[in-house]
Amino acid sequence: MFLWWGPQLIQFYNDAYRPSLGNNGKHPTALGQKGEDCWPEIWHVIKPLIDQVLQKGEPTWSVDQLIPIYRNGSLEDVYWTFGYSPVYDDDGLRNGVVVICSETTENVRNLTKLKESHQALQVSEANLLNIIMQAPIPIGHLKGREMIIEAANQKMLEVWGKDGAIVGKPLHIALPELQAQPFLQILDQVFTSGIPFFGSENKASLEHNGIMQDLFFDFVYQPVKNTEGASTGIIIVANNVTENIRSRKRIEQSEDRLRQVIMKSPFIMLVLKGTEMVVEMANQALFNYWNKTAEETLGKPLLTVLPELEGQPFPTLLKKVFESGESYGEEEVPNYFETDEGTIVKYVSYLYEPITESDGSVSRILVAAEDMTRMVSDRNKILATEENLRLSLEAAELGRFDMDLLKGTMFWDERCRELFGIDHNLPVTYEADFLPGLHTGDKERVSKIIDDVFIKELTNGDYDVEYRTVGAVDKKVRWVRAKGKAFFNEKDEPVRFIGSVLDITDKKSEELLRNDFFAMASHELKTPLTSIKSYVQMLLNKAAKDKDEFRMESLARVNKNVNKMISLIHGFLNNAKIIEGKFELHFENVEINSLLNEVAGDAQMISPAHQLTVIPCENVVVRADRNKLMQVMENLVSNAIKYSPKGGQVTIGCDVKNAVAEIYVQDKGVGINDKDQQKLFDRFYRVQNEKVQHISGFGIGLYLVSEILRYHNSKIMVESREGEGSKFHFRLPAVNAGSRVNPKPSAADLRQPLL
Repeated sequence: MFLWWGPQLIQFYNDAYRPSLGNNGKHPTALGQKGEDCWPEIWHVIKPLIDQVLQKGEPTWSVDQLIPIYRNGSLEDVYWTFGYSPVYDDDGLRNGVVVICSETTENVRNLTKLKESHQALQVSEANLLNIIMQAPIPIGHLKGREMIIEAANQKMLEVWGKDGAIVGKPLHIALPELQAQPFLQILDQVFTSGIPFFGSENKASLEHNGIMQDLFFDFVYQPVKNTEGASTGIIIVANNVTENIRSRKRIEQSEDRLRQVIMKSPFIMLVLKGTEMVVEMANQALFNYWNKTAEETLGKPLLTVLPELEGQPFPTLLKKVFESGESYGEEEVPNYFETDEGTIVKYVSYLYEPITESDGSVSRILVAAEDMTRMVSDRNKILATEENLRLSLEAAELGRFDMDLLKGTMFWDERCRELFGIDHNLPVTYEADFLPGLHTGDKERVSKIIDDVFIKELTNGDYDVEYRTVGAVDKKVRWVRAKGKAFFNEKDEPVRFIGSVLDITDKKSEELLRNDFFAMASHELKTPLTSIKSYVQMLLNKAAKDKDEFRMESLARVNKNVNKMISLIHGFLNNAKIIEGKFELHFENVEINSLLNEVAGDAQMISPAHQLTVIPCENVVVRADRNKLMQVMENLVSNAIKYSPKGGQVTIGCDVKNAVAEIYVQDKGVGINDKDQQKLFDRFYRVQNEKVQHISGFGIGLYLVSEILRYHNSKIMVESREGEGSKFHFRLPAVNAGSRVNPKPSAADLRQPLL
């Protein structure tokens, strides 16, 4: 292999080429020498071939070409089979020529000798056998039409893959593999016609050492004639050219692969010729970018293919490269195209690289480019999204945090730092900034909530909590609400925790004042209501003894309203305890079936017009605070009755699966829209629409339900559609549910719907 490189055509070659230079020849001076200085005797032959490859980028191929070179102390006639191909530098420019060659001097000389031998055969058949055996090339003599092997020299035996034992045998017996090939038929035609046959690079399948091999030969079948001109036999002269053919095919395949790599490159590549900027070569990426076909593009001036480039900077810059001979490139430049839908813009990064001739003039420009449209578009979308997010956060006065749990880093924006009362701009940490910034009354609770956030099966990474901060510098107490989400890897390990923080100090102050008022009023009302209830019960007993139906009915209504007042006061007091952190539970084994029947019985007495149905779930026991669980069910059933039409159906029931009891209350009332469902369990939130505006309440019932269940490590859930009713349900682990359940539920089972 031989390489000329650069404008001065500095030459390099590998060890395989070294023997072709001969002894006392051009080596080692030729290594690194200018081509013109090294080969003055043949430069007029090879320089045009080099120029052709560098200018057109098209490889050349020659077989058995005579190129005399100086070696072994003299100028020798040397024959070559070679291919010249372009070599590209890192910028994609043709900057050199590689020659993959094979010296065929010996083959040519052998062929010459073959021809000379052929002439000698015609002069004298008497010397035939001597010529055959001493010939430096493979020769054999076949006698008669039966093609008996009369003689074969060693080189012919090697070609056939046989030894001298085949002499005296018919050819088709000695080489049975030829019977399925055309050679026996050709030999017969030569014998009968008396006309020689010359074969070039013909393939023959021959058995060598028990293995079939495909070999290629140049050969002559020359008839041997007697004095009357009749054929008496055939002389076979052969030359094995297998290696030459394989070398040529390897070169052709290599060149083809190189061209394919260039043409199929994902990067845009084209060559513009002359100041007219004619598109001489282009790859598919260019056609795709221009939305043109090869027929519409190749061989035409650039401005003919894309007239809309007139007025854009590209033609002027290309002209400047032609005139200056200096490369030029830019990144992410807008490129405008005219289409059937109007003008569109694409973004391109490109490089213009001049291709110079031997005299230094620029004849062509290689354009290498990359379509950056999608990248620019995606980046602009990201920037717009980030800007919208920033404006939204600023408008809502939200702080933003981001914890990378793999790197152990935490980010707080300026607003988040403000809400924790810190004034430094140093990196913040969970241990040094967040935990010390929590109010002592909230620190343990919030720490536990955050620990749970990182357990996917427990919380699914959801985070929503209200707590107090104490400013690190200003010592100011602030109420905040934090919402966020933890993200997990494929192993359910937490890897990131992001969210926002909102200052709710004013809102919380109003809630605390309202709660203090309700708590105070509830305490003041509790004692007189207890006395009233006692007197009402006494009067009811007396009316019953007197069988005074009117007084009994009136007092029953008074008693019903007193119970409502007491229930309302209990709700206010529980709400106050929850806010003050004094809410306590007393756990015991609770038999669900009896509790549901008790709730249904009390509700039926209060609202006899509604149809209450209990779906029993026998032998199901849960661990809970029975009074608080009773309060949850009373609230849910009371709401179902309030929001159902008179005579409407209310169903109370329990399903069990995977050691989990799902308790539910279902009605066929007005239903709840999706928007209201999101806030349904917020404190003091009430649905506002014309269907329920006549129903009284303070909006703390469902909040208390949610909080009581949260203290039970459970969660209230709702399924509802407007006009079709609602279903409220929650889960508790079953302590004893007979043979129907596995007694070991997971935390996730308590928070996900049953299938």
